[in-house]
Amino acid sequence: MWLRISITKLLNTILYLEPKKAAADLKAVGIDVFINPLTSMVDTTTSNKDTRYYFELGNYHASQGDYSQAAKHFIKSIELDPNNEQPYINLANCYGMLKQYDKALAISNQLLVKNPKNTFALKNIAVVYNILGDAKKSEEYLQRIREIEGK
Repeated sequence: MWLRISITKLLNTILYLEPKKAAADLKAVGIDVFINPLTSMVDTTTSNKDTRYYFELGNYHASQGDYSQAAKHFIKSIELDPNNEQPYINLANCYGMLKQYDKALAISNQLLVKNPKNTFALKNIAVVYNILGDAKKSEEYLQRIREIEGK
């Protein structure tokens, strides 16, 4: 348990406070293999406002089961680059995990306005309608996927 808490605090330090200094300290004690993906991401960004930074931070929080925090980062990523479709998909998934189905539908539909053939958004909508007990609506979206994929 102590190790998990320490790693979580360490990751927060890397991502929020002084990422390059923390990465150098980690490398000095031989932990560069574990943290390399995060440090390489930090090194390629020009500032913490970079959309990739928020996207990766959202992915990290989602992987830890903190979907509320992940959603905040995906929203920021979308604000910075509304043309990148992946944060919309991940945000909809977070809302689904939080059982905020109306928000999951809204984000997925927002993405479909941008790209009507995005099968991930269509799948998200189909899953939500299935969860809500609307099999007919769910099947409509699954049929759209089949049409797009030529099946």
